[in-house]
Amino acid sequence: MSEITQKTILLVEDESIIALREISQLEGAPYRVLHALDGRQAVQIALEGAVPIDLILMDIDLGEGIDGTEAAKEIHKKIDVPILFLSSHTEKEIVQKTEKISSYGYVVKNSNFTVLDASIKMAFRLFDAQRSIKVEHRERDEACREMQAANGALMLTQAKLNESMAKLEIAQEVAKIGFWGYDTIHQTLEWTTGVRQIFEMPPECPTPAYAAFFDFVHSEDKAFVEEKVRAQLRPLGARDLNYVYRIVTGTGRVKYLDHTGRQVLNDKGEVIEVFGSVQDITPRIKIENALKATEMRFHTLLENVSNVSVQGYGSDGTTKYWNKASENLYGYTEKEALGRSLLDLIIPDEMREGVRGAIGSMVASGQPIPPAELSLKRKDGSRVSVYSSHAVVETESDGFNLFCIDIDLTGRKNDEKKIERLLEEKETILKEVHHRIKNNMNTIYGLLSLQAAAQKNAGSRNTLQDAAGRVQSMMLLYDKLYCSENHQEMSVRLFLESLIEQIIAVFPSSVPIERDICIGDFILSGTMLSPLGIIINELITNSMKYAFAGFTDNRITVSAVKRDSLVTVMYQDNGIGLSESVTFENSSGFGMQLVSLLVNQIGGTIRIERNAGTKYVLEFSV
Repeated sequence: MSEITQKTILLVEDESIIALREISQLEGAPYRVLHALDGRQAVQIALEGAVPIDLILMDIDLGEGIDGTEAAKEIHKKIDVPILFLSSHTEKEIVQKTEKISSYGYVVKNSNFTVLDASIKMAFRLFDAQRSIKVEHRERDEACREMQAANGALMLTQAKLNESMAKLEIAQEVAKIGFWGYDTIHQTLEWTTGVRQIFEMPPECPTPAYAAFFDFVHSEDKAFVEEKVRAQLRPLGARDLNYVYRIVTGTGRVKYLDHTGRQVLNDKGEVIEVFGSVQDITPRIKIENALKATEMRFHTLLENVSNVSVQGYGSDGTTKYWNKASENLYGYTEKEALGRSLLDLIIPDEMREGVRGAIGSMVASGQPIPPAELSLKRKDGSRVSVYSSHAVVETESDGFNLFCIDIDLTGRKNDEKKIERLLEEKETILKEVHHRIKNNMNTIYGLLSLQAAAQKNAGSRNTLQDAAGRVQSMMLLYDKLYCSENHQEMSVRLFLESLIEQIIAVFPSSVPIERDICIGDFILSGTMLSPLGIIINELITNSMKYAFAGFTDNRITVSAVKRDSLVTVMYQDNGIGLSESVTFENSSGFGMQLVSLLVNQIGGTIRIERNAGTKYVLEFSV
C-alpha cells in the first residue's frame, strides 16, 4: 500500500454481514473505513464533512429510500469525490446509468479483493489526474479571463483615445481662447474677456498689471514661466514661443494653459510688443494622464500574468511588445525579440505563408482571426503547443497594432496522455476481472461436483449436485452473454439449447432421453435469461431425478415463443407425473420454492398440468 497512505473510504452497504466482510478486507489494506447502511445516511456523512472522505464505495440496491445512484447524484451536487460502484448488478442499463454518474469504475460484488483494491487505486489515480486537469482548466480559464481583461484594456485604451480626440475637436470649436498683449514701452498688459474667463476673474475686476500676472502662475511653474517670458522680451530672444504651465484661478482652481507668444520688433530690432493667446487645456491633460495611467496598468497587467504570453507587432510583423511570459515560453528575451519579425521568431517554416496571409487579413478587415491551437517554435528549435488568440488595435498615430495572446498547453497535453494510459490500464483490469470471474465460477462448479461425488449420503449428494447445476446455468449464461461483444442480451435459442444439453449430460443413464426442442430465435436481456435458465435447470433436474424411474421411453419437450411482448415457455416430461398434492405454494422442496421465487422475480406466472406426465407453462412479459 505504498502509493495510498491511510485513505478514508465511505462504504455504502445495507447488508451488515457483507459490509462486515468488506470493512475487514478494506481495513487490512489498510484503509480507514466509514459505513453507511442506506443512501440517505451516505449523503449525510459525505456532506457533513466531519471526516474528509477520499472515496465512496457505493452499492446500488440499498433497501427502502434512495438507491445508490440517487445518493451519488446528491453527493456530486455538493462535493467532488470519486465514487466507485460495488454491486451485484451486471445489466447493461444499470452499468450505463452509473457511468453517467461516475467515471471511476464499476466492480461486481464478491470479486477477488485484489481486483477491488486495484479498482480503488485506479479510481484514486483517475481522480488525481482529473483534478490536475481541472486545475489546468481553471488556470487556463483564469488566463483566458486575464486575456479577455487585457483585450478589454486594449479596447478601452482605443475607446478613450477616440473619445479624447473627439473631445479635443469639440473643444477647438466651442472653447473661448483668450488673447493678450504686452506693450514693452508703456509696460501695460491687456487681455480679452476670454482670458478673464479662463482665469475666473469677475468682469468688473481691472486687468492686473504685468507683475501681478505672475501671481496667478502656480508656484511650482513660476520659475519656468519667468524664464520663458524673459527669453521672449530679449531682442535676440525667441521670436515665437509655445509652452504649457499651470495657474491657480481667482476661485482657487488649478488649470493647465497652453501659452503661445510672438514678438513685434521695430526698425531697430527692439521688442516693442509681445502678443499671443492662452487656452485652458485642463480637460485634455486629465484625459492624457488617465490614458497614461490606463496604459501603465495595462502594461503592468501583461507583465505580471505569468501564464499568458503576449506579443505585440505591426502590420509588417515587426515585434513591438514582448512580455515576460513570452520570454519564458519561447526563450527570447525582450531585447532579442523587439524589432525582429514575429514570423522569424516563433512561426515554423511550414506555417509562415499562412500566418503572413492572416496578418494581412487582420489589417484589411480590422478583425482578429479566430483563436486556434497551434504548434509554434521556441528559440532552441523545439515545438510548443499553445492556444493562440488575437486582437487588433488601430490608432491614428501608430496605425494597426496586432496582439497575439498565447497560452501554453504543454501541461494539458501531458495530462491527456496520462488519462489515456490510465484508461488503457482500466481496460486491462476489466478484462482480467472477466477472466477471473469465469475461472472462479468454473472452480465453484468443480468443487460442488467433487464434493457431491464424495458424499455417501444420497440427500447431501443430490443437494450439492443441484447447487452445481445452478452454478452451471449461471456459468453458461456468463460464458455466452458477458464474454461476448454484446454483454447485455442474447438469443434465447442459443442459450437454452446449450443449457438443456449440459443439464442432461450431468445425469448419465442407460436409457437415452429423447428431446423435442422448439425454441424461437428471439432476444432477451441478461436480467431475464439468468432466472429463466435456473428455472429450466430446476425443472429438468427434477425430471431426471424422479420422473423416469422404471421407464424406457423417456422424453422431455421444451418450447419457447414470443408473441408481441408476451413470452411463453413450456416444459414437459412423459414420466410418472407429479402428485396433485404438490404445488408451488405448499412444496417443502427447495427447488420448487426457488422456481416460484424466480417466477415472481421476472413478474411472470407458472402453472402445472398433470396429464401424461408433468407439464409446466411459464408466461411473462418483456
